[in-house]
Amino acid sequence: MSSGRIIAALLLLLVCVLLTPRAVEAGQTFLEAAQESFFSETLALPVWMDYAAVFVFGISGAMVARQKGYDYVGAFVLAGITAVGGALIRDGICIQDGLSPVFEDGNYMVSLICAWLVGIFLGGALTKFDGVVMFCDALGLGIYAVFGTNKALVYGLSVPVALGIGFINAVGGGLLRDVIAREEPMVFKPGQFYGVVAIVGSGLYVFLHQLIPPTIAAILVALVTLVLRYAAVRLNLHSRPIADTQDWLRDVFRSREKPEPLPPEIFRGIDDVDNFEKLDDEQRKKNAEEKHGRRSRNGRGEN
Repeated sequence: MSSGRIIAALLLLLVCVLLTPRAVEAGQTFLEAAQESFFSETLALPVWMDYAAVFVFGISGAMVARQKGYDYVGAFVLAGITAVGGALIRDGICIQDGLSPVFEDGNYMVSLICAWLVGIFLGGALTKFDGVVMFCDALGLGIYAVFGTNKALVYGLSVPVALGIGFINAVGGGLLRDVIAREEPMVFKPGQFYGVVAIVGSGLYVFLHQLIPPTIAAILVALVTLVLRYAAVRLNLHSRPIADTQDWLRDVFRSREKPEPLPPEIFRGIDDVDNFEKLDDEQRKKNAEEKHGRRSRNGRGEN
């Protein structure tokens, strides 16, 4: 079984555990609650998607802490910063509308603790599979890009601002994780389009939520960003440093410069300039005949 299937199964289990009490409280079955959540026409996205982002980002943070040799407390702190760092930046700095839902809803802490436990106790087994941290980062990236963008739209902010908040929400937790773990933030380095994928996801959600129910749009965007990020890693597609890009552009423009004009004497007496090879052969032949003629005249003069 691949790492992606393991994480997806754990994620589905967590969503069921967190959504079922809400359904029972509302007097609904789980399927009725899920259907109402999926096909709602309002911009209020289902909170279980936010729990899912906390869960997968928390796993990536806990696994990085495990690789760094941190203890249990350090792993929990790093998992928490990775999981909710972007949301706290979104709510505390960008939108500034009271207490963040992260502190009001206890299920966020449940999701974080589950992610911490998975990263601590299953991290050794998950590291045998390729790209577990990448998978968690990519899935959380798409979900948080959607949530940040959606929340900005709910508050009536303009589309460019919504795209910016979606980007911050998506990459903020990973950025804080890398800084605290003394790694160069992934979003700053030339790499497999980490930040670009977040921007694409935010823009795609702005477009799709006007055409289909927002929850369906959010799920599609999360899957698209996951596929784009995975494809960039698997195909080894890289962005380039600024200096390399400038050198490449300079080479391109130099290659398009017009070549220096040929000496006019080459074309003396020739009307068809395009037939350069024939011109060159005729010129050589003419030069050879003139040289041979001079030798013949010199020979007769000596005699």
